[in-house]
Amino acid sequence: MRGEEERLRTFENWRRDTPVTAGNLARAGFYFLGPEDKVQCFCCGGILRYWVHGDSPIVEHKRHFPTCSFVQGRAVGNIPLFVVSGSPSDSVDGQLLSQLQRMTVDDQGTAGQAVYPEMELEESRLTTFHNWPMGAAVQPDILARAGFFYTGHGDNVKCFYCDGGLRNWEPGDDPWQEHAKWFPRCDFLIQTRGRDYVSNIQATHFHRETVVTTFIPQEVMWGPGSPTLSSHTPWGTALSTGLFIK
Repeated sequence: MRGEEERLRTFENWRRDTPVTAGNLARAGFYFLGPEDKVQCFCCGGILRYWVHGDSPIVEHKRHFPTCSFVQGRAVGNIPLFVVSGSPSDSVDGQLLSQLQRMTVDDQGTAGQAVYPEMELEESRLTTFHNWPMGAAVQPDILARAGFFYTGHGDNVKCFYCDGGLRNWEPGDDPWQEHAKWFPRCDFLIQTRGRDYVSNIQATHFHRETVVTTFIPQEVMWGPGSPTLSSHTPWGTALSTGLFIK
């Protein structure tokens, strides 16, 4: 059960009305044990159940089993689902892709809601950066403030609200600006910084583009609603569960 994909497959009979999603449990190291909502960590063997609304699987994992090597960020052989190599030849098994797409739609819920509601608090997002790479160009607190949480691989982060992913951070990058540049439809971004801020970033960025086919247009977003992928995806690879830019 070291692979997140393998753990995710165990949730085939997971009740959709359970307060926490299968995707977030698998990401936090758990696989479905049953009955009802009982799950177990692949690393420490810790068992949790009786989930309630507002619970964060990774936070509960750390709270109940603080000595677990997985939650401490040690090398335990975990294989994250969000592995993005950036190669245009990358492929995903068709059957798995369909399964993940269905789970993603179920997890997203209706428009106007966060894709990862358990990451709504900045503090919750910040806890995911426990194994953030040393010397990374952008600090965790700045990323968390801009709505991002760490996926656990490389320097890949995702927005808790729109599910937009960013990676390959460089010195001087501003998470808010990158958020507005690539995911301008994110309601969290708009509510926090305002429409004028987002519009100014969009106008400034795309005005500088000299080759029209090298940028990602506004319709290429990933969040609540119908996602659209484009053949023009520079610096990243679009996966079934999100779009990593840069």
